[in-house]
Amino acid sequence: MNYFNNKKFYFLTINIIFICFAPFLSFVTCSLSLFFLSSSKPNISKDSGVWYLIVCTFFLFVSTSISAYSQPIFLYEEQDFTTYYNNYIYFLNNGFNLDGFIFGAGAEIGLPLLNYFLSLIIGAGYPYLVKLCYILFQMTLFLSIIAIIAEKYSVSWKRLALLIALMFLFFKYGATLNHLRQGFSSFFVVLALFSAARRNKVIFILLACTFHVSALVVYPILYYVFKERSFKATFHNAIVISVISVVGFIGFKLMMDYVLASDLFFLAKAKSAFLKVSDENFYVVALKGAVVASIYAIFALLILLFAKVKKNVFNQLFLLVVITIGFGYIPGMTTRIFASVFTILMGYYFFLVFNQEYKFSHRILLSVSLLVIFSTNWYLNSAIFYYNFPLVSQEPFYYLNDLFIEHGYVIRRDLPSEVDIVIENPYR
Repeated sequence: MNYFNNKKFYFLTINIIFICFAPFLSFVTCSLSLFFLSSSKPNISKDSGVWYLIVCTFFLFVSTSISAYSQPIFLYEEQDFTTYYNNYIYFLNNGFNLDGFIFGAGAEIGLPLLNYFLSLIIGAGYPYLVKLCYILFQMTLFLSIIAIIAEKYSVSWKRLALLIALMFLFFKYGATLNHLRQGFSSFFVVLALFSAARRNKVIFILLACTFHVSALVVYPILYYVFKERSFKATFHNAIVISVISVVGFIGFKLMMDYVLASDLFFLAKAKSAFLKVSDENFYVVALKGAVVASIYAIFALLILLFAKVKKNVFNQLFLLVVITIGFGYIPGMTTRIFASVFTILMGYYFFLVFNQEYKFSHRILLSVSLLVIFSTNWYLNSAIFYYNFPLVSQEPFYYLNDLFIEHGYVIRRDLPSEVDIVIENPYR
C-alpha cells in the first residue's frame, strides 16, 4: 500500500512541476499514463485506477487550456477572435444593449450574452483573459461530452482511461476557438446526439442554435449518420449523397453566375460572398480542405478495412467522409461547420475502433505513436503552437503574464491577411 501511495505522490508531484514550468509535458505524461493504464494488468485496484483517471483528466484539462491560450491573437485578419473580442469590448463600454447582438441577424444570442456576462466579471479589456474564459467553457463542455459517452456505453474505468486519452489527443482546439460560434454550437449538437432523454436533446439543440443556427442543419445530418444500418444500405446512401452533391454543385454554380451578373441591390451581400469563390482555384482549395478535415476519419476507415470490419462505426465514418468531401464546395462547410464536429468526435470514433467494434491488438502502440507524431508536428510544424510564451521556463506559471495585457477595440480590416505574412515563432 505504501508503495502505491508513493507512486501516486510522485506522479502528482511531477505533474504539478510540469504544469508550473512545462505544461505540455504534463499533457504528454498524462496521455501516456492513460494509454498504459487502459491496458494495465489486474494488479491495479479500481480505486487506484480511478484516482489516476481523475488526476490525469485534471492535468489534461489544464495543459490543453494552456496550449490553446498559447496561440496568438490579432495576428492576421482571418482570425475570427477579433470580431468576438470587439463584441466583448462593446458590452464592456456600453453595458447591456441590444445593438451588441449582431450575429445571425440578432437571433444568435449565445455569444453576445456570454460576452456581456464576461464584461461584468472581468471588467477590463484583457483579450487573453477573455480567450481563456472561452477555452475553459469549451473544455467544460468537452468533459461533459466524455462523461455522457462513458455513461452511454457503461465503460469500465480502463476503457474510460482510453476514451479520455483519445478524446484529448484528437481534440484540435484551434477549430472550435477560431470559429467560436460554430465551435460552441458543435459542442451542444454533440451533447444532443448522445443524450438519451428527448427533453435534453431539445434543450441542447436550442442552446446550439443560440450560438449558430447552422445547428438546425448539422444536427439532422449527424442524426442521420448515427443511425444504425448495414454496409449495403450505407453504400446505397453514399451513392445518393454523391448524386445530390453533384446536382447541388450544378445548382450552386448556376445561382452564383446569376448573382454575379445581377445588379439588384438586395443581392449585393450575396454577390460579395460569391466573388470570393468565383475563382476556380477555390474549388481545388476547398477539396483539399475537405480531405484534410477528413484525414483522421479516412485513417480510421483504412484500419477497419485492413481488419475487414464493416460495422456501424465504419458506416458512420464512411458517410461523414462522403458528406464532407461531397459538399466541400459550399463556403465554410468544411472549415467552419464540420471541422468542429470532426475534432470533437474523432477521439470517440477511434475509441470505437480500438475498443468497441473489435479487439485491436496494437491499439497502445498506435496510440503512443500518434501521440509522438502529433506532439512532434505541433512543435516543429505549427508556428502558432506556444507562440505567446516558450514551452519551458524557469519561472513558475510564466504563462500567466499575458493574462492582464490590455487591448481595446481592434479594427479587423487593418490587420494583414494571412497569405501576406510569414508567421515565425519567437521562441523557436
